[in-house]
Amino acid sequence: MISTFKSALACENRRTRLVWILLFLLLNEVKWIHTEESITILSGTCGDMYDAEYYESVSVQYDGSDVLYDNPCSVEFYKASNDHYLCVSGKEIKLDCDTVLEYHDGFVKNYIPPEKKMLCNSTFLDEWCPSQYQDNIYVVIRKPQRSTSDVIRLHVYLKEVPDNDEDSFPTRIILVSVLPAVIIIIISVVVMCIRLKVAHTYGRQSNVAYQTTSGTVNIQGGSPYPTTQPPLGQGGKQQFSGPQGNYNVHTMQTAYPVQGNSAFGQNYSSAAPSNTASLPPPYESVSGMKH
Repeated sequence: MISTFKSALACENRRTRLVWILLFLLLNEVKWIHTEESITILSGTCGDMYDAEYYESVSVQYDGSDVLYDNPCSVEFYKASNDHYLCVSGKEIKLDCDTVLEYHDGFVKNYIPPEKKMLCNSTFLDEWCPSQYQDNIYVVIRKPQRSTSDVIRLHVYLKEVPDNDEDSFPTRIILVSVLPAVIIIIISVVVMCIRLKVAHTYGRQSNVAYQTTSGTVNIQGGSPYPTTQPPLGQGGKQQFSGPQGNYNVHTMQTAYPVQGNSAFGQNYSSAAPSNTASLPPPYESVSGMKH
């Protein structure tokens, strides 16, 4: 009987401890959900950087009683993912007329207008979210180095990008319209280069130049080779080598093939010029006349 009572009491104690553990975890979870991180802008925090993906949602506040020795005083929030917007909105904003509150994206702009600007007579609590591809924003306070009556309560947070995001629609339009044109241009350039290369190669293979004593003669159908110009021999003839045989060129621009194949694939036998009247007299006859 006693052992049964002890067993029941031990079981009840374990059950009670389990209930307390569950309540403790539940209370901590509720506290974590409802507790929001808070950042206070002070003179010593100007220029600080905060990871918005770590905080997800953070309250930024400033009281004008704190003198800011940096003018402007800025704090930066950044993110790495493009799945969320990095946004800021106002909870409570009361500005002294010597104070300016600004929102910047990318970098702090001193000589060009910021993305959002508030003065003492033009404050707003509206949400401001730059593009989802903008990975950092700045909260900037400009004021003289003295105490003021400013009260600034802001909310910086990440906002999920919906699937049908309108910001990505222009990007899709640009890609759809530009990509085909780029592909066509690339294909045209490649085809043009191929045609120029083929034409250049064909031109080198089809043009053969023969040099005579009176000029250059071009003959089609050969292959490229180095042309030599031997000195004029007896009878005013010039001999040079071609791709398919040897050629003799007369001073009267008469070219005839010697033993071998011509440039057009026909065989010719060796031949001499038929007109011998133009040849100079023999040396012996000239020397005999002098004696």
